Amino acid sequence: MRRPLVLLLPALAPMLLGAQDGGAPVRQDADRGQALFDQGFRQEHAADSVVPPAWPEGRAALLREVQARMRYPQEARAAGVAGRVVVAFTVSPEGTPEQLRVQRPVHPLLDAEALRVVGTLTGWVPGARNGRPAAMRVQVPVAFGTTP
Repeated sequence: MRRPLVLLLPALAPMLLGAQDGGAPVRQDADRGQALFDQGFRQEHAADSVVPPAWPEGRAALLREVQARMRYPQEARAAGVAGRVVVAFTVSPEGTPEQLRVQRPVHPLLDAEALRVVGTLTGWVPGARNGRPAAMRVQVPVAFGTTP
């Protein structure tokens, strides 16, 4: 059993002596390897930045635009139906609303009008992941009141 170990020791002697000779070569290699690992890790994972989609003039302007485009259904107004419909959708990388659905319904007439209005809101600044435009989900409330 000792014979193979004795033959292996002369082959390892230069590496062992280099490692014990002040330790600099091994330490430099370890530092260089760690730096390369950190650089690769940062490039792949630390750059995961997300910027959500936005209406060009801001949230308040978005809500004003929704109110300006909205047509309160006469039947719902006459029945005194009011409330806030929340519409969820995806803003595409081109800035258009897609995959619209009612997140919080109030009444079928108000829900349909909210979907119609939000579907007309083109011109979004698309969201971005790692500096590239990406499709992202957004929610917009559409308020219907009974006051004229």
